[in-house]
Amino acid sequence: MLNRKSSFAVLVLAGVLLPGVARADCAEGADYQVTVAANTVTVCTTSATEQCGSAGPLLRQDETLGTVVVVGDACDANHCYVDECVPAGTYRYGYETAYSCSEEGCGGVAFFEEGAVTTALPATCTRTAGNTAPTATTAEPPWGTGADVGTSKSCGGCSTSLTGTRGKVLSFDMLALGAGALAMTLRLVRARKKASRAQP
Repeated sequence: MLNRKSSFAVLVLAGVLLPGVARADCAEGADYQVTVAANTVTVCTTSATEQCGSAGPLLRQDETLGTVVVVGDACDANHCYVDECVPAGTYRYGYETAYSCSEEGCGGVAFFEEGAVTTALPATCTRTAGNTAPTATTAEPPWGTGADVGTSKSCGGCSTSLTGTRGKVLSFDMLALGAGALAMTLRLVRARKKASRAQP
């Protein structure tokens, strides 16, 4: 009877601690990847449908000044945006219209990604043929303006509490800890019963 109770307890413990393992792992939502080389910033997207040449305007916001420009549609072979002759500063790059929630991963999609240019802009900087200069815009970025900006758009999506590899490791660690505590408790119960029986 005691063995049955202990087995049942372990099963209950597994059900409580492993809710994320039974579900499929959640993929990351659409995002941006920013690479800086001197005064050239390359912006790639992880979107399956919105890339350089097939999406709406890509914005560049100066974090210090707050000014916003539309980056030109110069694309490299990987369908990434190539923003040349960028002055030193820290910038946010993201689409004027945020990614659709159809490309969400675990609950949302990114509004922007930051890039820091640390090289002073040379007076002789010239753009590659066909790479047009950014144009000023009055459009407000979807992440907002000012000090407090949103980093991503929430879409609901799946829970990230115990999904993915890290979640599985944590779940099994918790299960092992719980099972060990249960086994220790059962040993103490048996030892007490044995001691009580041995008393005259």
